[in-house]
Amino acid sequence: MHKTASLFLSHGAPNRILKAHPANDFLQNLATTDLFTQAKAIVIMSPHWITKQLSISATGTLSSINDFGGFEPELYQQQYQTEQPQWLTDAVSDVLSKNKIDFSVVKQGLDHGAWTVLKLINPNGRLPVLAMSLPVLTGFNSGKDMSAYIQLGEKLSALTEQGIIFIGSGSATHNLSRLSLNGKTASWAVEFSQWLQQQVAETNLTALANAYRLNSHMLMAHPRPDHYLPLLVAAGIQTSNKNMQSKLLHDSYEYANLNNSSFMFS
Repeated sequence: MHKTASLFLSHGAPNRILKAHPANDFLQNLATTDLFTQAKAIVIMSPHWITKQLSISATGTLSSINDFGGFEPELYQQQYQTEQPQWLTDAVSDVLSKNKIDFSVVKQGLDHGAWTVLKLINPNGRLPVLAMSLPVLTGFNSGKDMSAYIQLGEKLSALTEQGIIFIGSGSATHNLSRLSLNGKTASWAVEFSQWLQQQVAETNLTALANAYRLNSHMLMAHPRPDHYLPLLVAAGIQTSNKNMQSKLLHDSYEYANLNNSSFMFS
């Protein structure tokens, strides 16, 4: 069985899907690599589906949800659909149960943090998909040690041995009050993104989990950590690999201060 990598992909604004953008090109090109052509399925965690206890989507058809407002009318015409077979539900449920993770199985569609990525990286729903919620663990509140999310990733590592790709969807920076249509990228966004890239390159998971304490720009970059936490889960999945490697796959901006850094962990 081909062992898969895990990914953190910055999903950007919902309407990025309508435009020509380097991040969209990156995702479309990534879809043609061995990472996806040799995979059996995708598990995707989005910060737009937050639950107290971890949840996974139920077997069946997963359809896109337009969980946003105020964008171009054509965005609401976009659709995405894929299938979640019973074997995938069973495989993920088995990993969760064996690691004593309490979870529920619920009927759930794909929010924009999931489907806008999947529409580019898994066109026509070629690979089956399971949606996983972002659970509220220790570290969910701003300023705290977030290592519980790395530990969650560790417990999901068996997915990679079954040819299942884990995608943590989020954003390298996510401060909606600091976005701009015409402004320049602020120094805090650049400096935080560079710090983030350095810690990932060095697989410094301790620093990543303690970003609020160690980086003075973290609170500006992430007033809430929800769009950051899926990165920690993606990294944690590979910690059992003694030769763990991490790689920056893409770096771009939109709306001045929304950074799209995306990473692979293997």
